[in-house]
Amino acid sequence: PFICWALGESNKHVRVSILFALNHFVPHLTDEQQQDVFNKMLKKLNDPEEIQIEDVISGLSTFILYMLKHSKIYYLTSVVQPMLYLTSYHPNPIVRMSAFDFLSVVLPLTDNYQWPLAELMAIFQSGLSDTTVCSSAIHFGAALSTRVPRRQSLTVLNNLSVFLLNNDPTIREEARKNMIDIINY
Repeated sequence: PFICWALGESNKHVRVSILFALNHFVPHLTDEQQQDVFNKMLKKLNDPEEIQIEDVISGLSTFILYMLKHSKIYYLTSVVQPMLYLTSYHPNPIVRMSAFDFLSVVLPLTDNYQWPLAELMAIFQSGLSDTTVCSSAIHFGAALSTRVPRRQSLTVLNNLSVFLLNNDPTIREEARKNMIDIINY
């Protein structure tokens, strides 16, 4: 019931608080309950009528990070394609940014997962050309460089270097910070 409330609650602050509280609940759930929570969130993620997708993504992020910590990588498989789709095609830029942020958090933690690297490079480049999600895409570039071969890391660096001349100082700083992260990695 708690999960249904979290996903159905109309007050954004309450919804976010409940989804954040999932952090504390997930470890105490049985495998079956964890699967149930996951299925409910995934269904909301794929629901075209769902208007709070960014909050669902936030809840999924918490959930997936916990599962990865416990080597339950199979949960990630069901989320990857919907998340890649949301980065490029969702009409709401906040949702697109949330999907990029989710991938930025999860990518560096998944050594044993076969990511569709060509598709990740494509969404990274399309994100950079979308001014509404550009800063999230820049951050995603640093995460992406942890998964791609060294040669493609140079492509990521090259793409980010263009933003060092951007008019927006926040974008310039984001590009600079993430380029340093890539070089240090």
